Amino acid sequence: MLITVALCAWNRHAQLRQTLEQMTRLVIPPTVAWELVAVNNNSTDVTEQVLDAFEGRLPLRRLFEPRAGAVHARSLVVREGQGRVHRVDR
Repeated sequence: MLITVALCAWNRHAQLRQTLEQMTRLVIPPTVAWELVAVNNNSTDVTEQVLDAFEGRLPLRRLFEPRAGAVHARSLVVREGQGRVHRVDR
């Protein structure tokens, strides 16, 4: 089974960095495959550089959504995610 975990980011690079850092500490069972899809929702900050820093540390797949708004970013994940997607908001 492949699980897709999605992060949609717009100009919150500090929170993105913190979240990704915590995700590097996850212990994933060997029977579970997962991908981390990070959607840059047309950020104008250093979001791309933050994602660069986690390449190779996480099963990161990057997407870009030029249309502003969480609905567009989430829709992109639903279209492009390769695993099962479950919505969890905090």
